[in-house]
Amino acid sequence: MPIRLQLDQLTKAAAIRIRTGPAFAIPDGLVNRRTSDELKLGGYTPMEAHAWKKSRCLLAPPRTLAGKWESRSAYVQAPWHEPPKVVIDEREGAVSVRNITCKNEHIAIYTDGSGYQGYISTSMVIPTFRKQRTECIGTEGTSTVYAAEVCGIKFALETALQIADQGIRTKKLVIFSDSQAALKTLMNPYYYYYYCYYLFHLMMKRTKSEAYKA
Repeated sequence: MPIRLQLDQLTKAAAIRIRTGPAFAIPDGLVNRRTSDELKLGGYTPMEAHAWKKSRCLLAPPRTLAGKWESRSAYVQAPWHEPPKVVIDEREGAVSVRNITCKNEHIAIYTDGSGYQGYISTSMVIPTFRKQRTECIGTEGTSTVYAAEVCGIKFALETALQIADQGIRTKKLVIFSDSQAALKTLMNPYYYYYYCYYLFHLMMKRTKSEAYKA
């Protein structure tokens, strides 16, 4: 394709993304019309001309724009610090580690996520402290089993932090999950689940944490 047509295609694609993308990223001139005095100084920009003079065909349907987005820090912890230790193993190896964990009196935490009759739910349990948490996070149309698996790890970390905040002394924590996808997400610094990684960072300040795939 000629370079001129490629540039024209990229320009149109960018205009569509800007006009129909998240509400916070839409320029103010497309939402609020500038005064006549302001327009006399520089006139309309191409996007403003489309918004206020043309048919406005690029508008997203009402109440479909993403308004408030999750905020995030540049770094949850210093870039040179090691990420949470994540081990992925076959069933026999995981069972062996589980037995060693119990023998060494470490705190074992079990998480799971699943779908049933159109609904997606997640759960976690800490037998040592008789803590359990189960929650339905949505339907098959609004959520996935993968999200449920990650939420189970999140619930485990939140509960562990609550136990630590109560002043209860704990030994090493080991989180057992049966989802390779969720654990690989935590291992990848570019695609990790941000809130879980943040909880890992808080937890590692109090005690050593380890995620292990059964």
